[in-house]
Amino acid sequence: PVSLLTTAAHLVRLLAIGCSLFPRSTVFCLAENQDSTPNLSVPSQLISPFGSYPNPFGLTEEDRQQFAPVVKFPIKEDGTPNYRILDHTKPWKDQPTQLVSPEEHERAKSLSCRSTDGDEAGAVADGAPEDVRDALGQRSFDWYGVGRYDENRVGMYESELFAVEDKEDQRTIHIGIDLDGPVGTPVAAFYHGIVHSVGYNPALGDYGNVIVLEHELPQNKGTVYALYGHLDSGVVKNFLVGQSVTKGQILAGMGAYWENGGGTIPHVHFQLSVKPPSIPHDMPGAVAPKDRAVALWDYPDPRYVLGDLY
Repeated sequence: PVSLLTTAAHLVRLLAIGCSLFPRSTVFCLAENQDSTPNLSVPSQLISPFGSYPNPFGLTEEDRQQFAPVVKFPIKEDGTPNYRILDHTKPWKDQPTQLVSPEEHERAKSLSCRSTDGDEAGAVADGAPEDVRDALGQRSFDWYGVGRYDENRVGMYESELFAVEDKEDQRTIHIGIDLDGPVGTPVAAFYHGIVHSVGYNPALGDYGNVIVLEHELPQNKGTVYALYGHLDSGVVKNFLVGQSVTKGQILAGMGAYWENGGGTIPHVHFQLSVKPPSIPHDMPGAVAPKDRAVALWDYPDPRYVLGDLY
């Protein structure tokens, strides 16, 4: 006979599956956190600790041991990863702006500065003018960083892509995690999967070169869609829709500003989704505060895959 505990566990799993089938406003969903106990609500506080957020797939530390790092950070002498935890809740005084100007972005694109050499991640196209090459030097960094999930980035998303008439609709809540590093830093698939979509999103502030992978999670825990954005052009050269990808396989390098959507700080935007993107190779990387509660269910905390980064 099946025990009551086993039956209860099956019920929790079925309810978690139901979360992806019905709107959050019409069904109260259960999910499991990393300790496999019910997680019934979203935290009221922004940038909450690891484990506070909905965990619809019930991912555990045991599961994470099977995943590959998306970015391999350098290691300090004490054996811990060497990266900064970044604060984007207010403008940076000692760092460059987050986006190039619309004019600079258009000029770089018109001059075909995007590299077509997939073997050299982040390379400058041969035809790029000298001042564009110089700009890369000014905007390259030798440090690594982590940009946080569920962070209210007021004033950061100012490009036309994010323009709205009603301020209540302004998308400022970041619902992925940014892994920052020098241009060309390798970005890898966290697990086995297939290419759902891949392409180039050209708007200023968009993902630039981007890929979405469909991953079947271990222990039959379901299908998650992972977006890897702001890459170099190698990703669109080397991958096709439906292609298989292995755990730890290099997808591309972190892109420079003329191919990553105009960002002056090279990074990969890593985002999870419980459902396939409605638009190919795209997900809303930031949402309006009024949509936060739903978004935290639909786009789970990437730390359930990446581990306790902060």
